[in-house]
Order: sequence, then C-alpha cells, then structure tokens
Amino acid sequence: MNVLRSLKVSDVVKQSIEVMEENSRFTDVLERMVNANNNNIYVTNHDGELTGYISIHEIRQSLLDFEDVKELLIAADVLNPKLVIIDENDNLDYVMKQFGRHEMEELPVVSRMNGRQQIVGVIRQRDVIEAYNHQVFLRDMSGEVGQSFASLKKMKVVHVVDQYHFSEIEPPGIFINKTLRELELRNRFNLELLLIRRQKKKDGVMTSVYIQPGAGTKIEMNDHLLIFGEKDKLDRLNRL
Repeated sequence: MNVLRSLKVSDVVKQSIEVMEENSRFTDVLERMVNANNNNIYVTNHDGELTGYISIHEIRQSLLDFEDVKELLIAADVLNPKLVIIDENDNLDYVMKQFGRHEMEELPVVSRMNGRQQIVGVIRQRDVIEAYNHQVFLRDMSGEVGQSFASLKKMKVVHVVDQYHFSEIEPPGIFINKTLRELELRNRFNLELLLIRRQKKKDGVMTSVYIQPGAGTKIEMNDHLLIFGEKDKLDRLNRL
C-alpha cells in the first residue's frame, strides 16, 4: 500500500456534505434526508464541532414514536455519536484500514484549527480505490514514457487514450521555486505531473536527469515538466 501512503485525504475528500446543528428540528432533519444525495447527515454543536451523524437507520428508529414526539425531537436526540473521524492530513493507507476495521463506506473528514475539529467533507471507500488505481496507472505510464521523453519533446503533445494526453511544458513563472504541495496541481488544474527533466552537470558535462516528483519537490527554472491530463486542461495550463 505504498501508493496509498503517498496520497493524503485532502487529495480525494468530497466537500459536498449535509451538515445540521444539534438543535435542528427532527422534521427538518427528515426533509433534509429526503432531498439529500448523501447517505448521512453530520451533526455539529454551536461551535461547529462534529458530534455525530444521522443515517436512515437512526431515522427509522425515531419513526416508531413519531406522532407523539415529532414536535419535540431535535437532531441531538437521534444522532449516532459513534464517529470514526479522519483528519484531512491522514494518508489513504490509514483510511483504508479504518474502512476495513469499521465496515463503513463513508467517513467524515475534519480539519483541526485552533484546537477544534471542523468538518470539511467526507471520504468514501470507492474514492480511495479509484485514487489507488489512478496512481498505479500514472506510475506505470511514467515508467513507460520516461525513456521516450526525447521524442515527446519534439512533439510537445502526445495522445494517450480518449481525451487524455501527455504534454511537455516549461514551467510557468508562478511555478518556479514552488513545491508540488504548494502548487496543488491536481486540485487546481486536475492534472498530474509525472516526470521532471532537469539539466545537471556531471563530470563537467550537462546531462538530462529524470525526476519522479513528490509533494516536496520544488520546480526550478529551466525544468521541463511531463504533464498528464485532459487536453483542454493542458491547454489552460499552457496559457498561464
């Protein structure tokens, strides 16, 4: 699972979530559940801290005495407090183990600020699996194309499959001296940096070296970047 250890929750977190406060009326919770696209409603206290969640299971249990208590119940009365909380800085290997241990398909993701846990989204098991498959594909492709970088340099853009292409670019000015973590290439542009070609002096002679970048890799002047992604997104990057 080394591939998963290299990926953070923040890379795949889904920010479309349903959140309600503890004092929300149960009838409002019902209405939200009916109209929601998500399986769970997450419940927070007045400070915005996560205190539990409500699923269809909790809804069913509360419906037994619905007529008698519907005007009295609030979200805090029906929520399930047994939370498995994921931090946005956790890696996906850790997350996958939590899915296996707790047999859940979705886990809440929090950001810790000023000692408080603020919910920022959810992560689903299928998202982790997709991220794993995507990274394996990219690593395989980077290995295959590393030796053919010279031919790619001549063509600048190579079609791979469907709308996906490789493109070799010189880094825009805003990339220089920035790490991949700072650039957030995946989140901002939905593109992957596979390889960096960099000129190094060896025995008094300038030669090309190929670098498989990590989050801490810093882009330097005169680097050449091998980018993978959809053609329109590559074009957008080239216009910077």
